Amino acid sequence: MSGETNKKKLKRKIMCWWAGILCLTVLISSVGCSASSKDAMGQPGADQAAVEYNHAGSSEAPAEASFTGHPAAEEAKSAVTEEKRYVVLQARLTLEIKDLEAAARKIQERVKDAGGYLVSLEFYDLRDGRQAGQLSVRVPANKFDPFWDALDECGTVKNPHVYTDDVTMHYIDLEARLKNLAVQEERMRNLLERAKNVEEILQIEKELGRIRGDLEGMTAEFKHLQERVGYSSLEIRLEEKDPRFAGVTGGFDSYGERIGYLLSLNTNRLLRGFSTCLVVAVGSLPLLVPLLLLAFLGWKAVEVLQARKKKSLRKKDKMDQISS
Repeated sequence: MSGETNKKKLKRKIMCWWAGILCLTVLISSVGCSASSKDAMGQPGADQAAVEYNHAGSSEAPAEASFTGHPAAEEAKSAVTEEKRYVVLQARLTLEIKDLEAAARKIQERVKDAGGYLVSLEFYDLRDGRQAGQLSVRVPANKFDPFWDALDECGTVKNPHVYTDDVTMHYIDLEARLKNLAVQEERMRNLLERAKNVEEILQIEKELGRIRGDLEGMTAEFKHLQERVGYSSLEIRLEEKDPRFAGVTGGFDSYGERIGYLLSLNTNRLLRGFSTCLVVAVGSLPLLVPLLLLAFLGWKAVEVLQARKKKSLRKKDKMDQISS
């Protein structure tokens, strides 16, 4: 009995040893996993060193990684987007006015007062003695509403259309890429200073030139985007009023003003008609002179034929008289 009791005690001790070894193994594994996770998240491990090396040697992958895929970067991007929006504002409209040149000068004064500038201006003629024009202007985005309201003083606004383009994501993305490229350029310059042989110098200078080219192209694109966001575009069409469709008092202060306008309009039409005929006549002289010469020769030929015919008739009458 005592032998069996000793065997049972020995089995229990062995089982306890195995249980202790198993618990110790689980504990060591959990501690190792915790340490590796800390190293991956915040410690300067091998993966992070590899990322830093790639960041110094490549200009494309870090730019993407800096703004996509990383939770902290995405959160920062969302926060910036919620704080400020970048919007391109554009508009077009038609202004019905009395005097084209006066209205164009007035609009240019409004643009100058708003801190904007004129992009293009053109005038052209319409039918019935009227004129029209097209203005393209840029005004600061924060002055768009006051400038839009001031256009009512220049004429009658027709067919207004305002539309926007939200470029917030593109703006922030370009801004982040420019910062990353600047950092990469600085790191490549530091590497160039520490280069030890000609081969390394040539390779670093080649990479540095590529980064510099990308940086310059992206800087130009970013400045253009800033210009579009900072200044709103307006396309303004100017049209003089058509007197045929104007009311008795609509658009005119008095009957005398309407009569004077119609008299000047019809006088201009008459003078324009005479001048057009004169221009056409003078311009057609190379064709008219030969035609007139042919007409004159034909008329003379007809006269000669008629004279011969009359002469032959007279001779015939005389012959008839003599024979009788």
